[in-house]
Amino acid sequence: MNTPIAITHETAVDANGPPINNITPQSCDCGGNGPCNCIITSPLVYALGVLTPAFTTVDLRHAFLSAVDKLGVNNDDYHAVFSHSVTPDKNSSLKFRPYLYIAAQMTWVLSINNIDTYICIANGQLELDDFINILKGQSQSALVALLGNLGPAAPPTLFADLQLPIIMINQLIQPNQKTITKLTLKPNDGTMDIDRAFNYLAVNYDGIAEQQNTAKTPLQSIKGEVTHTIDQRTIVTVILQYQQSTDGLQSSYSCGIDVTDQYPFIENPLAIYVPQNSHTEQA
Repeated sequence: MNTPIAITHETAVDANGPPINNITPQSCDCGGNGPCNCIITSPLVYALGVLTPAFTTVDLRHAFLSAVDKLGVNNDDYHAVFSHSVTPDKNSSLKFRPYLYIAAQMTWVLSINNIDTYICIANGQLELDDFINILKGQSQSALVALLGNLGPAAPPTLFADLQLPIIMINQLIQPNQKTITKLTLKPNDGTMDIDRAFNYLAVNYDGIAEQQNTAKTPLQSIKGEVTHTIDQRTIVTVILQYQQSTDGLQSSYSCGIDVTDQYPFIENPLAIYVPQNSHTEQA
């Protein structure tokens, strides 16, 4: 049995971020005239959690249940309803999804550690399709990793009365649940540099650990150090400490993850960790 990983920092969601799309407070730098572009400079999010669709209004729920009756599927099979397509003409190659509008108007909630944390808005049709497809083979929810931009708290009555911070979703990933469970990372909201690096590591751990054949070695702890390069890149050095099963000794490895922009990536591959005397921020 693996020892739970100790991560010694706390995080909190800032619900007072910039506005997105047509949700435009009076304090917006855009002045409230036309679509708001402030979201492009808002905080980045890389969050791990459970995505669940919720009915925004009573009539939307009735529309969904009506579709369930027509299709003869279970009333919790969101994927079957949202992905159902029809061909208007037998000789036509065109298809359309008559119930896609329900998916588009659902309130998609990301829960972290069993707490409703974010309202997720698809950035476009591709992302909405990802929301739908992630539910295939699931009942009502699915473990996901979401990358996006943090917006403001939802206005009252707009999203099933849930006044949670909004994320504009740019990418959705389905992680390996066994790997996530094995790492036992402390839940976080995915907004801090270290948290985004840890969540990226969790999603990509199997491939990263294979670089040093440590994927099956018991992981004792994980730490992070944030450094800023002269070219203004933000690198999180993630330090992994393993317990060797044969001799009981501990070994440490590290890799550098660049979290400057929306999509983190490995800057320095996994290698034996050698502490250096440099200015760092430690988790």
